[in-house]
Amino acid sequence: MLNELKNLKYPGRKEDILFLLRNIIGDRALLPHDLSVICSHAPAGYQLFYDALLTYCTSFTWITVGEVIAVNESLYKYLDSDDVLNNELIKRTVKALFETGIFKTDMFAYDVEECRITFHNEHLPLAYSAIRNVLISQGFLNVDRDNHRNTMYVNSTFEEIVSRFCKETVRTFTLEQLKAKIENNAIAGAKAEEFALNYERKRITNLELVAKIRIISNVDVSAGYDIISFEANQSTYFDRYIEVKAISRNGFFWSTNEYETAKLKGKQYYLYLIDLAKVNRADYTPIIINNPANEIMESDDWLVEAESYHIRKI
Repeated sequence: MLNELKNLKYPGRKEDILFLLRNIIGDRALLPHDLSVICSHAPAGYQLFYDALLTYCTSFTWITVGEVIAVNESLYKYLDSDDVLNNELIKRTVKALFETGIFKTDMFAYDVEECRITFHNEHLPLAYSAIRNVLISQGFLNVDRDNHRNTMYVNSTFEEIVSRFCKETVRTFTLEQLKAKIENNAIAGAKAEEFALNYERKRITNLELVAKIRIISNVDVSAGYDIISFEANQSTYFDRYIEVKAISRNGFFWSTNEYETAKLKGKQYYLYLIDLAKVNRADYTPIIINNPANEIMESDDWLVEAESYHIRKI
């Protein structure tokens, strides 16, 4: 259905879409001709290009078109407020874009310095630029213009939904990643990350810094670490990068990308080895390895098997 949006020139702005759905159609059913006439006589300030606007709204199933045109009944409860309706439309748009493959995980990354999810506009096919423009007008994407270079990032209100869909759409794995996935499945990994996140939020007591500690691996799967944190309460920037592993007696898998990132970050990189069988103990402390590129790879205490770096303590 979204193929109809390819090369769509101008479907309208946030204000136009909301005015159409709330003020013109609302909970009524209108004949196509009548709606076309109303749009052509829209008040000043609105740009209701009937054909393009109708194509955009029907592509996302916000309206139904037949003998009469009506707002999708599932949106009725959102029609009382511009902001509430706009947020719901954004969520449905993002869901549809991920499900149809127009949005891909490599379009999103986490900017550690700016503490936000960036959007790589260059990865979006030019044919779908109209969707991007509408999302900017709706406030899903914000644009920083600096030195003639535009940086797009996701409004913090919608970071969670982007993170969730990025995680859900990761379906293709290399053989190396698949082996790791079998050993340390998604459920165990998520539990281990949540434990490490809470551990860090207790270790750091500076509340301003605590609020910034977060899991980024759901969004930026190629970062080489799972959590960004701080070395101490006095830190002025992120200086602790944490890769979390749910461990078993068989050890754990460490990808080449994670190892190379560990070498690059040096003493700012940590491995947190979480034994999920012990995390409910009040006194449990995970195994924490600082600078593992040196402490593991150059140590006789660990057996490292090449290929996927299968690591187990001996």
